[in-house]
Amino acid sequence: MNKFKLLTTVILFFVGSLSYAQKGLNFSVKGMPQASLMISKTDFDNPDHESNVYYGSAFGVGIGYNFTSKLGVSMDFLFSSEGNKYAYDTLNTKFEYIEQYKYFKIPLQIVFSGETSNTVCFRGKFGPYMGLFRKGDVEQWDGKGAAFFDEQNLTFRSASDVMEDEYQSFVFGLALNLGMAINITDQIAIDTGFRTDYGLTDARDRRLLPHDPDNDYPSNPLTVAWEFGVRYTLSD
Repeated sequence: MNKFKLLTTVILFFVGSLSYAQKGLNFSVKGMPQASLMISKTDFDNPDHESNVYYGSAFGVGIGYNFTSKLGVSMDFLFSSEGNKYAYDTLNTKFEYIEQYKYFKIPLQIVFSGETSNTVCFRGKFGPYMGLFRKGDVEQWDGKGAAFFDEQNLTFRSASDVMEDEYQSFVFGLALNLGMAINITDQIAIDTGFRTDYGLTDARDRRLLPHDPDNDYPSNPLTVAWEFGVRYTLSD
């Protein structure tokens, strides 16, 4: 099945299942500053390659349902701005680049809550996420554009075009939230806490990259964030 059809089916099934629910159904908005890094053993093992954290952000909305006061399920829709800041030495020259990539992420998570009758209680979420690659860009650390030489066509191509060709359109991974809920009223809560996600599938398309099959490892995107959000729960 086409990945996008599968994604659409999952979303429609989830939202459709909740459309009949009233009490316990909740809606949320959220945003977060985040740090991201592309985890690649191939790069880490290369003494001429230096990886650095990229700082970006994410924001979006969510829908969820509480089966009980302490257990529920949620689906978020997040626009995530991530990147990979790196440098490498070749021919006695140091090249410094920032890869910037944007994903549309949809985590589907089980929600665990503490005693919701308290003003402040624990709130955790865990589950898989699907990430759709939206666009990518590459620039030098000083903000200048970058270009790579296309050996097949004997011409220079925009590094952004090269990057978008080399990235997979779909990433599957796991997402974890650990934090607290501040219950303002029975219906309104502020959620805040640590959030991270990690891509289990290769973010890059190995078919389009020059590589050594005996010494090549996947590239897995990692983000670490501090999330802030407001949640509204329907009552009777």
